[in-house]
Amino acid sequence: MAALASHNVPSLDKVVDGLKEHGVFPDILPYSTAQQLKGVLEISYPSGASITAGQKPHRDEVQQEPKVRFHPPSALDASASYTLIMTDPDLMKHNDPLDKQVRHWVQPGLKLATAESPVLAAVRPPHTTFLASAPMPMTGAHRYVFILARETRDVGTGERNGQADFKERLKFDATEFVREQGLEVVGVALMKVAPTAAAGAADAALMAESAKHMVTG
Repeated sequence: MAALASHNVPSLDKVVDGLKEHGVFPDILPYSTAQQLKGVLEISYPSGASITAGQKPHRDEVQQEPKVRFHPPSALDASASYTLIMTDPDLMKHNDPLDKQVRHWVQPGLKLATAESPVLAAVRPPHTTFLASAPMPMTGAHRYVFILARETRDVGTGERNGQADFKERLKFDATEFVREQGLEVVGVALMKVAPTAAAGAADAALMAESAKHMVTG
C-alpha cells in the first residue's frame, strides 16, 4: 500500500483491519483497543506522504516531523488535550523481544486547532522529540505505530529535557506508557518503512551519540 493523499481517508473499519493484519494488536496494543477507537488517525508528512494503516512510504518521505489529523474531528473532545506516541517494535527483528520498542516521538498537549479542522496542534513541549524512521540494514521493513490518546492529566517531559538519546529510547512499552500516564487511546495509525543505506548511517550516528552520553553523562 503506497502512501496516500491526505484527502483520501479510509473508513475506520478498513483502518482496524489493516492494524490487525500487521499485528498491531496484540504486539503493541491489546486487542480491546480496537473497540475503543473513535475515528481515523492520519499522520501527514511535509513530503505529501499520508499514513493511516499500512502504507509503505520510502524512508526519504518520512524524515520531517509530520502533522497530526483526526477524522472526524467531531469525535474528539475540543476541550481536551491529547498525546501522540510514535513507536517502533521491530528494532533488530519483528516484534523484537530483547529491545522491545523504540520510542520515536511522544508529543503531549495536542488540541484541535478549530472545532471544524481535523488538525491537532501542540500547546506544550514534547515529552520526547521526534526521531525520524531509520530501520537498520538487514532487519527488514519496520512497523512504525502512531497512537493518539486523550490525556486525563498532563504528560511531562522525558529524559534530557525531551532530547532523549537512542539508548534512552529503547525498551519502550507503549501499552505500559499509556497505563502509567492515564491515557485513553482514541486513534492508531501504522506505516512500514524499509531499510536504506542512509538509514544505516543515521543509526551509526545515533549510537555514537549514546556512547558519548555514557561517558559524559
